[in-house]
Amino acid sequence: TEAWRKVVIKAETFGRVEELLADKGSRVETGDVLVRLAPQDRPARLREAQALLAQRRMEYEAARSLSEKGYRAETQLAANKAALESAQAAVSRAEKDDANTTIMAPIDGLIAERAVEIGDFVDVGDPVLKILGLDPILAVAQISERDLARVSLGATAHVRLITGTEVDGQIRYIAAEADPATRTFRIEVEIANPSASIADGITAELTLPAEQIMAYRVSPAILTLADDGVVGVKVLG
Repeated sequence: TEAWRKVVIKAETFGRVEELLADKGSRVETGDVLVRLAPQDRPARLREAQALLAQRRMEYEAARSLSEKGYRAETQLAANKAALESAQAAVSRAEKDDANTTIMAPIDGLIAERAVEIGDFVDVGDPVLKILGLDPILAVAQISERDLARVSLGATAHVRLITGTEVDGQIRYIAAEADPATRTFRIEVEIANPSASIADGITAELTLPAEQIMAYRVSPAILTLADDGVVGVKVLG
């Protein structure tokens, strides 16, 4: 079995870990706050950028008004506009950097690993947490190239776990490229796992539907054995 998604969350800014709001093994939902970094001087830098933006906006409005009256050259107006846009970009960067101190869950799942503790310093790109998306979970196997044409997407497959649990799922993926070492093809069966009771990495046996043929069910009650040992079927004449 495999988690359908495995996400390693990395820091997008630097700072000291101030709060840890999710423990290893806990279930989280998309948008849950997991870690908070110390803000340091970010609020002050944001206020500074916002003040500069207000100043650049006033300068641009004044330059535009003078330009419309013919008292200001177009080049000067363009310079004021560029300064305004630069100040707007600085505010956006400061806001984003401040927002990145709050690390949230990008998917629903289970916290599998936590690489930091309160007081640790993290830099941009440092791993913080690992989340496993376990609903749905995948049962993965390799099928022979001889059987590739006999299975199809969307078909129902039966999965028996080594734990004794038996569940059904749907074939959601069939590889279009063989493993060069084994000449087999990866196949994935999607299984609903809302309670996360099926873990990642459990040994499983898959029974996959192949071709169908028409047949009649014959009850043993209408079979008979002839004197010469031939098995026959009783019919009503």
